[in-house]
Amino acid sequence: MPLASWAGILIADVLTRRLPYDEAALFDPAGRYRSTDWISVSIMVVASFVGWGLVVNGFADDAAWNNWQGYLLGPLGGRDGAWAYANLGVIVSLALSFVVALLLRRGRIRRQEGAAA
Repeated sequence: MPLASWAGILIADVLTRRLPYDEAALFDPAGRYRSTDWISVSIMVVASFVGWGLVVNGFADDAAWNNWQGYLLGPLGGRDGAWAYANLGVIVSLALSFVVALLLRRGRIRRQEGAAA
């Protein structure tokens, strides 16, 4: 799930930017990109937990430690319903991350690009 969420955030970032990344600033923790983008980290954590709630482990005997997943499948028929093994969580995590990153990071990206000028 974190990979799907990360992909959604990255796609939103690439589509929002008008200027290329400043490679030197990417490696400067005090630079315009900073060392950590807490908005993106928060989006990834939340979208990953939502996504994990919409998938189930198909190999219960091999990965019993993963049986906690699927906690949001109740309205869709539960962990044994028709949608249980559809991996909806991957799509939801990707789409949720994309939309939220597009909305919440737009201003930050514009400020980063303004600092380049």
